[in-house]
Amino acid sequence: MHTRPVMDWKHGVGPSRTGTYRGTDAAVINIGAPGSPVQGPQFGGNCSVGGTWYQGKNFPASYKNAYFHADLGNQWIKNVTFDANNNPVSVRDFATAVGGIVCLAENPLNGTLYYIDFYSGIHKISYGGNQPPIAVASSDVNYGPTPLTVHFTGSGSFDPEGLPLLYNWDFGDGTPPSVQADPTHVFNAVPGVPTLYVVRLTVTDPGGLSSQASLNISLNNTPPSVTITSPASGTKYPMTGDSVYNLRADVTDAEQSDSQLSYQWQTILHHNNHEHPNPIDTNHVTSTVISPIGCDGNLYYYRIVLTVTDSAGLSSQAEVDLYPDCSNTPPQISDIPNQTIDSNRSTGPIPFLIGDAETPAANLTLTGSSSNPALVSNNNILFGGSGSNRTVTITPASNQSGTATITVTVSDGSLNASDSLLLTVNSTNAPPPTNAPAYLLTEGFEGPGYENSDWIEHGAPNPDYTAIVLHGSQSLNCAGEQYLERPFAFTSSFYLYFKVRWNVWGDYNSIIYWDDPDWNIVAGLYADDNRLEVDHGSAYAVGTTTIVANTTYHLWVEWTKGTGNNGTMKLFISTTGVKPATPEANITAGNGGATQRIYIGPTSSGPNVIFDRILVDDVPIGSNP
Repeated sequence: MHTRPVMDWKHGVGPSRTGTYRGTDAAVINIGAPGSPVQGPQFGGNCSVGGTWYQGKNFPASYKNAYFHADLGNQWIKNVTFDANNNPVSVRDFATAVGGIVCLAENPLNGTLYYIDFYSGIHKISYGGNQPPIAVASSDVNYGPTPLTVHFTGSGSFDPEGLPLLYNWDFGDGTPPSVQADPTHVFNAVPGVPTLYVVRLTVTDPGGLSSQASLNISLNNTPPSVTITSPASGTKYPMTGDSVYNLRADVTDAEQSDSQLSYQWQTILHHNNHEHPNPIDTNHVTSTVISPIGCDGNLYYYRIVLTVTDSAGLSSQAEVDLYPDCSNTPPQISDIPNQTIDSNRSTGPIPFLIGDAETPAANLTLTGSSSNPALVSNNNILFGGSGSNRTVTITPASNQSGTATITVTVSDGSLNASDSLLLTVNSTNAPPPTNAPAYLLTEGFEGPGYENSDWIEHGAPNPDYTAIVLHGSQSLNCAGEQYLERPFAFTSSFYLYFKVRWNVWGDYNSIIYWDDPDWNIVAGLYADDNRLEVDHGSAYAVGTTTIVANTTYHLWVEWTKGTGNNGTMKLFISTTGVKPATPEANITAGNGGATQRIYIGPTSSGPNVIFDRILVDDVPIGSNP
């Protein structure tokens, strides 16, 4: 039996979502969005770490039976509350900057939380009470000939509650300790003999809690000199399989032989904002295995670190970075044939193929340019399709004829490839139409703002959008939770046409919906699993066209209220402007009420969509209106 996760979040910065339903169909909604069953802030993550159900009494009662969950990549711990039916209700930020957290558990004896940071060990989280101070120690020098005068600084230590601290410096040489915060001490040793002293600072708060920090002071000694000679820094590792690299270094020490030095080699994979360290290798001469990771759009590289420490406590470190060999070749584009059309016509979608040896076809970008902008503007070169199979639709300016060279360019982000076609537009000597139909509402977003009054903006939709224009010289762009509202009172039937194009598709989001005088939703058009869904009250139907980004669609919606459970709603979809003979989604038993208002645009984050040429009438609207 399949069960959906109660929450999910996108790699990196989010969004975070929870499951819901539209009728009987599964859907999702952003956490914290209006109408979401789970409240709380948005979040993302890189590496989910299972946590614990809190059963203790150390924390306030609101945490009882709540769930703690962590993320290694984004270094957070969150707290999730559930209702009696085990459904999530809220997500709360609990802790941030918790380092490389890999495990989270409750101590059943006292109700405190413990987590393991694989960089720094075990940490305890408890509620209230006194927290131990933090000891911070430093010195102006840490090695030199005897006698050696060293100035220590401990005043950077602090208490989380801001309480005063007591200081105790143990210099490790048998002399009396110092209780100053920043003492000075002279160290002595037998001349010429490397000697290590371990200095420990202990700070104690008024409640008796303490912590320590230590420093190495090395007399008659200098640190080793370390240079990694193999592999060379900047080496590119192949992406065809595992590679073995010999680890070699030039290491010298003025006081000690190589046999008296300790080596620590470590290979670390860096991935975006976190690391994956390999175990430490203490052999002086060894090797490491590099796996073919990278070249997928994420940041990957390996860092090889060598730390060499002498017997008197001084160490030096060297490192080299290895990068994936993402050798790039230009993308490919198939030949696009020349086209001849009549004026006031579009070419319709012209198919062509694109590809790239290193970059997925879905990640390639397309641009178009025209040698004759008066005949064809760049904005009227529109792309559709997905993956390797793409289309281009070219729409000349109204009542214009002539020729234009159209160049289509595909890019992988650094290299390009192009193909050109000759577009010939023949004059039909037909005068512009003078009997264009008069619609109940025509909104083309031409000129500043809106052509009609009574539009109410939610968020910041852009009615003067010119980056990609679907009709005329401007369109409406709604990026994320941006939408329009206006009066739309129909008690019997209406017929709607509009053009729409997604720059970024977003499932389970509103495209257009209608509500009644009491703000109850009575009908809607929704994005549903790369399809379009129409709703009439509780009845719904889903279209058959797979909707993809960067394709312009013509949509017709025809609605009748009916007298109970016999309301109708039809959806027609086209990419050419020619209205299909039959609807691809058809409701015949709708029970929604009369409409009072229309809402156009997404009502939650995710999609980026363009609207244009919105027409409303009380009779059916035909092709290419």
